[in-house]
Amino acid sequence: MIKNKEAILQEKTEKLYEYVKIYLDDMDTLSDTSDFTIDNIEKMWGGLEDTTKQVLREINEDMISQINEKAIIKAKKKEYAEKGIVLINKQKTSITILTTIGPLSIRRTILQPSSAEDMVKLKEKENSSHVIPMDIALGIDVLPFKMTREMMCEVSFWAQNQTSFKAAEEIIYKVHGVLIGACTIRIIADYVGKIIYEQDTKEANEIYEKLNTIEYTKRKKGILYIQMDGAALNTRIKDKDGSSWRENKLGMVFSSDNIRTSN
Repeated sequence: MIKNKEAILQEKTEKLYEYVKIYLDDMDTLSDTSDFTIDNIEKMWGGLEDTTKQVLREINEDMISQINEKAIIKAKKKEYAEKGIVLINKQKTSITILTTIGPLSIRRTILQPSSAEDMVKLKEKENSSHVIPMDIALGIDVLPFKMTREMMCEVSFWAQNQTSFKAAEEIIYKVHGVLIGACTIRIIADYVGKIIYEQDTKEANEIYEKLNTIEYTKRKKGILYIQMDGAALNTRIKDKDGSSWRENKLGMVFSSDNIRTSN
């Protein structure tokens, strides 16, 4: 249950109305001058977008902060009590999660064991000294970085799209307006890349194991294309001969009826 929903609605609606009114008044004034060009319209439009985005972010933060944690906390305390661990309220702190739309600050209550004995039990079971019910409810507790999965994918995209992690840092700042260090970008890209690699390997192995059971036509009209290539990469790990170079192999097999042409 969200508290003060109507108050939040009224406050943010008034703020949005004021921003839009200022924008319309400025546009009206500008339209009677020689400065009424597409470039200046673009700048003003961008300014309105920035201010409205800020209000929308405030709405999200206010709404999340107004969620009644009591039921969530009560359920989590009961869950741990059944495990023999008594939890008590410690404090309320904020965490900022980076999304593709912008940073989102969330205030939530932290629970801690009521005794040293319970602290030992919690560390043995979960290797943690506290429990944050709201983080668990929102899925924040399973995020390896303080950003959403969508933002992790976005960072990984720019990491492989640019010529360097430093270049990725610059383009992410330009596109999303947030500064993520090149070192952090590399760590995130490695993390996401490992997941993709393991999934691709799993699927490839499953297909390979079923090769003998796959039905296929031995003869068909058309042309069979086989494309193969390799890319040499310098790694940090040297082989027995002292070389750190490795080569990735890539292959593709398709027939002429897989080729699509446009008129």
